[in-house]
Amino acid sequence: MKDDTPQAANVCRICGWPLTDTDDDLCTACRAMETVKGNPTRTVPEKGAGRTRRGVRTREKTKKRMNPLTRNLLIAVCVLTVIFAALTAASVILYDLYSPERFLDLLDTALATGDTRTLGLFLQGDDLAISSEGTAALCLAFEDQKSREELRAQLSAQAIDPAAGGPYPALRLVKTPVFLGYGRCSLGVHSVQLLLAAPARDVRLSLDNVPRTGEQTADGILYKNLFPGLYTCSVTGVTAAGQPVTGNITTLRLFSSEEPTLFDGALPVASVSISNCVSDEAVISVDGVTVRQRPMHSIVTLPQVAVGSVIRMEYQTPWGAVTRGEVTFSDPNQTSLAFTNLTTEGGIPTSDDLNPLLSIFFGTYLDAINNQDPARISGCTEFGRVSMNAAAGTEYQTGHLFLLDAVTCAPIVTSEMESSGTPRVTCCARMDYHIMNRETNEERSLTDFARCTFIWQDGWLLDTYTPIDEPTYNTALDLAQG
Repeated sequence: MKDDTPQAANVCRICGWPLTDTDDDLCTACRAMETVKGNPTRTVPEKGAGRTRRGVRTREKTKKRMNPLTRNLLIAVCVLTVIFAALTAASVILYDLYSPERFLDLLDTALATGDTRTLGLFLQGDDLAISSEGTAALCLAFEDQKSREELRAQLSAQAIDPAAGGPYPALRLVKTPVFLGYGRCSLGVHSVQLLLAAPARDVRLSLDNVPRTGEQTADGILYKNLFPGLYTCSVTGVTAAGQPVTGNITTLRLFSSEEPTLFDGALPVASVSISNCVSDEAVISVDGVTVRQRPMHSIVTLPQVAVGSVIRMEYQTPWGAVTRGEVTFSDPNQTSLAFTNLTTEGGIPTSDDLNPLLSIFFGTYLDAINNQDPARISGCTEFGRVSMNAAAGTEYQTGHLFLLDAVTCAPIVTSEMESSGTPRVTCCARMDYHIMNRETNEERSLTDFARCTFIWQDGWLLDTYTPIDEPTYNTALDLAQG
C-alpha cells in the first residue's frame, strides 16, 4: 500500500521532523537531546515512515563533519609523531651500538681479563700489523686497574678532543663514521722504539725471550717498529775485559711514540778506580784476563767491570821480586776501591845466589891489588870501589901475590827497603885466600870476615864491605843452622 505522507523538503536528520530553518539539520528537540546526553547515535526512520516507524528503530554511528585543513594538520602531526618515534628509537639503538662509553667498557673488560682475541678486534694499527704477540704485550701492560683507569681517562678525553694527550702516546681513540654523526670506535696503535745504550760490546737484546735485531747508532742500538706494551727484557754482552755478562731481567713499559725509550741494559757493569798500586808499571787483570790499562800515580781506572769481578795487580821488580794484590768489585754503588794485603815474593837473593857474586868481587879485588889497577874491581858499586881502594897500594900489597881460594856466605840474608823502593841485602861472608911472597915464593893462608851489603843497580852489586871478626861470623852461622 502506498504511503501518502507528504515529505518535507528539509527535515531533521535524526527524527525526520520538518525543519523551519533550512540551514539547520536538527530540530530543536534533537539538538537539545544531543547537547544534554552527548549521544553519538540517532534513531533513523525507515524509508516511507513519518517521525518514527512503530516499534522499529535503527542506530548508527554519528559522523561529525571535519574541516579539511584540520584533517590535514592532524595527519601531518601523526606522521611527524611516527617519524620522531622512529628517530628516537634509532638514536637509542645507534648510541647503544656506537657510544664511546660502551666501547671503553668492552675494551676495559678485554684488557682486565687478558682476552687477546677480543682485544685484537678493537685495535687499528697506524704503522704496524696487529699480532697476537702485540696484543699479549698490551694486555700485560694493563693488568692493574690503575693503568686501565689512566687509559680510559685518556681515551675519554680524545673522544671529545682527538688532539688530547695522555700517559700513553702510542695509543689513541679512533672514530670511523657510520651514520648521522655516529662512528665506530677503535683503539689506534702506533709503533714505539727502544734505544739500548749498554756499557758493553756485542750486545744482544731479547723481549719476552724473543731475540730482536736493532740498528747501530752513535747513541746505541735502536730497535724500531715495536708493538706498544709491557715486555720482559734481557741483555747479554761482553765487557772491555772480555767478560761475558748478562743483564738483570727488567720489565719495560713501551708507550713513547715520539722519542725512543732509553734502556741501559741493566747490566751489572760499572767503571771503577783502584788505588794503592805499587808501581805504574804494574800489570792489571780482571778475572784472570790482562787489560791494557796501567796505573797512573798509583791509581788505575777500569771501564766496564762486571760486578763480582776479581781485580788483580802484579808487579815484578827488576830484581825479581813480585808484588801482588787483589780486590773484589762486589757493590755497584762503591766504585772507588784499593788494593790491600799486598804480598811480595822472591827477589831477595839467597846465600847460594850471593856466593858467585862475592867470588866475582873478591877475585877481581885481589886481582886489582896484584896489578895495582883499581879498574879491575867488578861486582860492586862506585861507592864500594872507592872504599875498597883505600888500602890498595901499600908496600905489603906490592910485595906479595894474592890468590883467592874460596868465598862462603852465611845462610842468613837480611833485607830492608830504601826510600827509593829498592831493597838492601846484607850477609856475612868468609873469604879464604893465600898470599905468596914475590921474592921468596913463601906462601901462607889467610881468612877475612866481613859484613857485605848489596843493592840493585841493574843487578846486585856490593855497596859496602865492613870487616868483622870470626866470632861474629860464627854467630851468624849458628843462627842459620839453628
